[in-house]
Amino acid sequence: MLSVSPDVEFNNKLWEGCGRDLYEECAQGWVAVSLSALTRGNYTLTGVHAYSPGKLQCSWNVSFVPDTALTIYFLWSVLPGVTNVYYDVLSRETLESEFSWTALVEFIQRLVTKGECMVPHAVIMGTTNVDLEDLEEGGRGQATSHRRFELTRQRERLGLVRSYDGGYLKNRKLVTDLVKYMNATRPAHLGVEKHTDLVDGRVDTRRSRT
Repeated sequence: MLSVSPDVEFNNKLWEGCGRDLYEECAQGWVAVSLSALTRGNYTLTGVHAYSPGKLQCSWNVSFVPDTALTIYFLWSVLPGVTNVYYDVLSRETLESEFSWTALVEFIQRLVTKGECMVPHAVIMGTTNVDLEDLEEGGRGQATSHRRFELTRQRERLGLVRSYDGGYLKNRKLVTDLVKYMNATRPAHLGVEKHTDLVDGRVDTRRSRT
């Protein structure tokens, strides 16, 4: 059983908070507002690792259709028999974005010959580290499912932010996807202008080139 400490601390390197009420407000808002604000937004938990007693690292990703691909995404609604096929460009994070006639021709050929519309998919990969306190005194002999734990600290990190900080995130599309995700996940207690300033101060889009 897991509960949240009244004094829980949490941060994501963009903003931080403290207290159970604020934590639950942010968590509920992320599910009800932030994720739904992303077109075809989807959250996937990819792994959980216990790296020391009471400490877990959860790996996850959020995928969505970026604004720049919305026109392509909605092609299926006007072209009967067309299936959207999603792909991401995470492997190209160190490469600058550039227009390719070859890619455009391949897109059209696949659309015409196979009925497949290739849609760029934004994928934000992250990790969440949590600290848990075991509330059962002398409970080591009990089954884990019968023990009571309390969340005392949570830290979220985004893979693309690490790449950005390291200086090798050059792909402007990925930078745009990152900023879109960060803007969409604004907590309710932060105003739009304040949160936008935090995002702009954290990720300078001028560092990437078109």
